[in-house]
Amino acid sequence: MRKKKIAAFIVVATMIMGSSMTAIAAQWTQEGTTWKYQQDDGTYCNNGWKWIDGKCYYFDANGYMLANTTTPDGYTVDGSGAWVVNGTVQTQGTGTTANTAYPLSGMLEQLGLNYTGIEGWNDQNTLNLQNGPYLPSAGKYKYTNYGYAGLYAFACALSGEPYHDYWNETTDPIQAIAGINNVSYAEAQKMVGIVRDFLNSFDWKNTDEMTKASKAAELVTNGTSYSYQPVQGYVAGILLNKAGACNHFAAAYHLLTRLMGMDSLQVVAPNHEINYVKINGTWKEFDGSAAAKYHRQYFFGDINKGNFGSIIFPSAEARTELGIQ
Repeated sequence: MRKKKIAAFIVVATMIMGSSMTAIAAQWTQEGTTWKYQQDDGTYCNNGWKWIDGKCYYFDANGYMLANTTTPDGYTVDGSGAWVVNGTVQTQGTGTTANTAYPLSGMLEQLGLNYTGIEGWNDQNTLNLQNGPYLPSAGKYKYTNYGYAGLYAFACALSGEPYHDYWNETTDPIQAIAGINNVSYAEAQKMVGIVRDFLNSFDWKNTDEMTKASKAAELVTNGTSYSYQPVQGYVAGILLNKAGACNHFAAAYHLLTRLMGMDSLQVVAPNHEINYVKINGTWKEFDGSAAAKYHRQYFFGDINKGNFGSIIFPSAEARTELGIQ
């Protein structure tokens, strides 16, 4: 009898508690000119992204939605706060739900972009300082990682890995990109966002090398003009202003192809800069600036071995393959 009374009491108490609890419906709340989003549990979204009604929004540490700006991880949000790519609002059906913020996450070693702490020397025993003396990879990529764009900094920004500077101190890779390319922090964020959108625009991890090489060529050449006038440093001119000279085209193409793990070289030929890229086991020549300058379709041609010029820190393996003494 006592057990029955206790059981009845528990049931009644549970019913009373349940009836006294009021469910909180998720809703937007406005504070002044800013907005917050209260979730079903009563807490507010903060420190990151949230899909709401099919669109993606970014909230800061205090829970305020960002609008008309670039988010800390390099994405663009419009006046309503929605994530946009090239002006188009990304919906949950079209925006990728994979690690879009860090498309290179966990892949740096596989791509030959990982930090090893090994000092890098080129074939002439000259210390390579452009990406710090601690080149991000040993082996066949040890020398090809040199690049005017700050390849290692981009790799870190797109993978979430810490960036190691010249003094082996960890620092913000966006700041490193800004310094190397002589642009503002906000402009460096935008550059990373452009490259991130490129990597998220197709399944480069599972496609063939010709497709990867061609996609990079399209980004570098489509709508880009050849300019004799000084432009922002290295890849900034191509990514931000869609204009540059031969060295800017070569640096940008090298950056994009190496971030996808391709064998790629930046070549300083007499009074000109081009790229060598290995496609399906064969080295090909790519001249992005010529395509832009003469308004013609880019192509991948055979390498003119009589016009090697100075290849920026090729590995011994690359020298052998290319027949360079």
